[in-house]
Amino acid sequence: MLLPSFRTCQALYSSCNKACIQRLTITFINTESIHHQITKAAHDNQDEAHQLPRTMNTTEHDIFFEARQSGLDICYATVSDGFPLGFDGSLNHDQFMEGLLHVFSAHVDDIVGKIVQTNPTVNCLIADTFYVWSSMIAQKYNLVNISFWTGPALIYTLYYHLDLLNINGHFASGDKREDALDYIYLEWKELESKTISGLQQKQPFYPIGPLFPTGFTKITVATSLWSESDCTQWLEHKPHGSVLYVSFGSYAHCSKEEIVEIAHGLLLSEMSFIWVLRPDIVSSDDTDFLPDAFESEIKDKGLIVPWIQPKPITRTEVAEKINRLMHGKTADD
Repeated sequence: MLLPSFRTCQALYSSCNKACIQRLTITFINTESIHHQITKAAHDNQDEAHQLPRTMNTTEHDIFFEARQSGLDICYATVSDGFPLGFDGSLNHDQFMEGLLHVFSAHVDDIVGKIVQTNPTVNCLIADTFYVWSSMIAQKYNLVNISFWTGPALIYTLYYHLDLLNINGHFASGDKREDALDYIYLEWKELESKTISGLQQKQPFYPIGPLFPTGFTKITVATSLWSESDCTQWLEHKPHGSVLYVSFGSYAHCSKEEIVEIAHGLLLSEMSFIWVLRPDIVSSDDTDFLPDAFESEIKDKGLIVPWIQPKPITRTEVAEKINRLMHGKTADD
């Protein structure tokens, strides 16, 4: 089970492929909303390349079809997150998160029960760490509960030690959970060896990285939540080390004022840049957030795209990168 972000999607998809290469059988449970968004983006990308007809039904598309054709044992199922497909979780963030915490679990419980009933060999449930209810579902069906953490180990330690705020009298934290949990972490141990070693003294914590992109195994799995832009040709005309890459990932939001400040900063830098601006970066009902005449001022100096895979970061033309989180970005942009 995954959170609605590109980072989590790509990390879990890569984990499934890696697990199946080890001859494990996986049933991947996706939310209907993420499934719809991914398949629509895949359709838009392929349709632009004249590879798919416009009549393709995005509700029936199986993102692991090619993986199964290659011999990997991956089943695919979708489940409602408790909201209609048209619900804007970005615009209604608090309501959406409340639903994921308190309503979504009932839908997951139902589908896990059906899977266990039809396939008694299922023995574990892997879910994003932020789904705190997964352990109750795992316990109900006698499954091993594995928590999947996609951020840096250092950030996890901050969450793990929140009880110190209560102990030191800052403010109260929730009760410490007593149920058994195993944690898997998508990075490799060498990156944060001291932090991981410290965590392993407290509980089972397994770094399973590096999770190579799906292209590493020559298997294509759709992971983008928006249709992608191709900046390859634009980059080819830029000198080595001359391009600034700006992206705030698939989940973070900015105010209109912050966008304007960044835009002015890019103009003042006089550098060439690629700026990934999701349509909902401010909110889904406010898409007019750039300063007046900004796009005409940058001319061929800058390229603004709604979404892009993080491939450009590896190109020699890209000199710097701005991100909200500079570390732990192997699975996100």
